[in-house]
Amino acid sequence: MKSITGSPIPTLTLGTGCSTSHRWGRRSNMNHSLRITIASCSFLLLANFSAQDTTTSGGLKPAVNFYGTVTDTSDKTFKALNITLERMYKQIPAYQIAPKNATESYDPAINITRLDLSEISKIVFPENQKPQKYNNREYLVVKVYSRDNNKTENEYLAEADKKLICDEANDAGPIEKEIKFKAVREIVIEGYKQSDALDSDDQKKLGKRKASETPDQATSLKTQKPETHVKAAQASGSKRRRLLGYLKDMFGFKEIA
Repeated sequence: MKSITGSPIPTLTLGTGCSTSHRWGRRSNMNHSLRITIASCSFLLLANFSAQDTTTSGGLKPAVNFYGTVTDTSDKTFKALNITLERMYKQIPAYQIAPKNATESYDPAINITRLDLSEISKIVFPENQKPQKYNNREYLVVKVYSRDNNKTENEYLAEADKKLICDEANDAGPIEKEIKFKAVREIVIEGYKQSDALDSDDQKKLGKRKASETPDQATSLKTQKPETHVKAAQASGSKRRRLLGYLKDMFGFKEIA
């Protein structure tokens, strides 16, 4: 197309500019979506780290390693590590002894006591007892001895099919054990420490602990408990900081909200 003077009139082509702008828009949206996806995944990973610090479910080892000895109904006694009851080491439910006139419809769950292994020296299931059946479940009498100077004894009911879960100390490596309460005779809690502080040498020489780690020392286990949880919290925070640092370095994040 020409002007009156004969010189060509400049024309504007919109196709290329629009296409380029469209591509940059799509790329920007993709980057934004990628950042959201990565941020979401990082939060899931952090949540998983926290869960590992506070739960023992799904086969994870407990954050606190309670150790001692276990004797089963076959009279076998072994050194035990990572002792838990149904993968719990605190707030363990125990039921008050049923009233003498209780019928089979009685529900022991109406009267629950929460137990912490850190406050217990010994758990005993009396021999030759007959399970008591309430509300279609079988219960056993269990004697719990407190970690005090008087070794105070209390009796509770425990579900017969619940399990003691622990590791049997072995030179070749710990062996995981699951023993129903009906097959347990005695659990002795000798002490506890944070799990990652117990190396392979400790497992082989569990019976030769330092005197400062025995429950008979002036520093009781209850006194040691806050320090243990502080170390656990510090370890958890360190994991999260390392993960956040990795994400920042790899993806150039300034902040993850």
